[in-house]
Amino acid sequence: MKFLGIRAEIDLVRNNPDLFHPDHQGSDLARGYDLYTKAINMLNRHARRVASKEIEPDLFDAVAYDAELRELPVIVSHKKAPESDMVLVPKLRDVGVDNAKELLTSQGLKPVSNATAVELGSKVPVNIVTTQSPDGNTSVPKGTSVVIEVA
Repeated sequence: MKFLGIRAEIDLVRNNPDLFHPDHQGSDLARGYDLYTKAINMLNRHARRVASKEIEPDLFDAVAYDAELRELPVIVSHKKAPESDMVLVPKLRDVGVDNAKELLTSQGLKPVSNATAVELGSKVPVNIVTTQSPDGNTSVPKGTSVVIEVA
């Protein structure tokens, strides 16, 4: 099932290039698809041999059937967010933490605040955003977490 699922995902990326970032060349995807197809065929062959009592039941080892299957590729593709789902992260440095959280939430973003301790009596302003990630004016999909550092 794992091999079938991976092959189906590769097929989805190959047949819908407008939905994914071009992380891989078409030849990489084609080779991955072919290798997983070969692994599935070898697994089916192994299962038939076990079912016909030609061999004893044992764990499937793709390499025993074909050395090329020693390292099946791991292919990661990033889905493109539709332009309508993208928002600009606001610049939050020197903004009060409550205002920063409200602003992020109103943009469809998820605020995550990290507080850092300051020494009592220090001149460091508290409850003010000192840094953020991702930076302001970065385009991200709605729902992205924005980490704000607050003293």
